Amino acid sequence: DVVYAFQRLVDPKSAAGYGAFLNGLLLNADKINNGDEKDLTKLGVKALDDATVQFTLVHAAGYFNQIACLWFSAPVRKDNVERAGLPSPDAWTDPAYGPVVGTGAFTLSKWDHNKEIDFVKNPNYGGTPAKLDEIDQPIITDQAVSYAGYKSGELDIATFPTAEYKNILADPVLGKQLLKYNNSCSFYFAFDNSKPPFDDINVRKAFSYAINRDLYVHVVSQDIATKQLSFLPDGVIPNFDPKTGAEYDYNPDKAVAALKASKYPDPATFPTVNFNYSAGANGQRRADFMKAQIQKVLGINLTENPMDGAVYEQATSDPLNKLSGMELAGWCSDYLHPSDWMYPVFGSNGKNGNALNLAGFNSPAFDAAAQAADNETDPVKALALYTKAQQVLIDNVPVAFLENTVSIDLVNPKVSGLNPNSLDGGIPGS
Repeated sequence: DVVYAFQRLVDPKSAAGYGAFLNGLLLNADKINNGDEKDLTKLGVKALDDATVQFTLVHAAGYFNQIACLWFSAPVRKDNVERAGLPSPDAWTDPAYGPVVGTGAFTLSKWDHNKEIDFVKNPNYGGTPAKLDEIDQPIITDQAVSYAGYKSGELDIATFPTAEYKNILADPVLGKQLLKYNNSCSFYFAFDNSKPPFDDINVRKAFSYAINRDLYVHVVSQDIATKQLSFLPDGVIPNFDPKTGAEYDYNPDKAVAALKASKYPDPATFPTVNFNYSAGANGQRRADFMKAQIQKVLGINLTENPMDGAVYEQATSDPLNKLSGMELAGWCSDYLHPSDWMYPVFGSNGKNGNALNLAGFNSPAFDAAAQAADNETDPVKALALYTKAQQVLIDNVPVAFLENTVSIDLVNPKVSGLNPNSLDGGIPGS
């Protein structure tokens, strides 16, 4: 079943963007993921016996053990996934079409799409039984709705609009219910490099120079973040230097000069640029800030494009066709190593594209440096290659790097024992 789980991950008919984690690492993963190889048994995974799985790697990788224990490598039952009568290949994950068989402490009991997902204790779990009988997780994309649900007692763990942070902090009751913890997440504004006007590097430079990140962190992020001008955050790359990427920090004069040097020098005739975002309080604050900032510095009028949360999620998950314009994007560690960051997020991934690469960035120089770093077993040499790949990324300005965030959640006092550490975002304790 572990073998089958890996086959599902790289099979282009069923894989999401995370299949790129195995490209160039697991034998034949690239060929299968890109549709050049149809025989899934040629993937470098083999069950030696009921308790032993053998992986054949293209190159040595000291970080592979971390990949092998990530969520997307969890074993699944082949007969459960391929049962007859499913309306779509991924419908086996929905309990509406029959029991979802897994190996975790909980089982998926209900999935009301875009509304709620519920879990109940798994009586067959082989480890220490869960303390909770059930977890009900509403799917909420609007932080204002989440905050209202927490205040009404409907939710026990919740996010809130950033604009409410200082009010919550000053509240004698709610202020004591804030759980604050560091994370390894980098956020940036992604430009659609595949279409005008962001196919012009000078336009991308102009927009990067036009963003006052210090003001953004203070006004929009309410100081619950730190300005960051590069991609790899502290904790992921050794000897983190906060000045990396400073050459593209806020500079109105350079912004104007870069725009004049572009193919679209006149703000009056500049192509339409959408600022895309999931409709909600936080998204609206970002859109309003950027609209004012770009208008002030460059004289360009951004078009605000609020979208339904599910529609936005789908539009920003296409491996080839990128959402035109720009939007906030980010990446949080699955595991604390640069291999989790560089090629999986900004690699081109050949003809199949990369769903995680929202900017549609395509650079042979970056691909070569990032993959060479992944292939290097000497940690000193690997670090030099990761640093080189990041500099290629910075110099091509496919995105405007923005900030590193801190996680803050409201947690009901009756909820105890949470480990305030969630590498890939999510809720604390996940």
